[in-house]
Amino acid sequence: MRNKIFPLLLVTQVLLSVNIYAAPITFNTALPVAKGAFLNREQFIFKRFKDDKSPAQRDLSANALVSVLAYGINSKLAVFAALPYVQKDID
Repeated sequence: MRNKIFPLLLVTQVLLSVNIYAAPITFNTALPVAKGAFLNREQFIFKRFKDDKSPAQRDLSANALVSVLAYGINSKLAVFAALPYVQKDID
């Protein structure tokens, strides 16, 4: 009986499975920080939108720089400080 159920469970698992895709770390709290260690993360975001379909025909450019400094207090606690800078221009 056991040998007959295993192939059925295997086929069911394959048919009901879904794809899982990896993604980059986008949250600062996902960064591991060791006890007594500092971690610095810089993220630069550069966006341009030039094909405005509205009658205004605006072009948008945006630059952002996010600086994050983390300090590991112990193996289970880290403190984060973030300094964002954003510049937006609409022509």
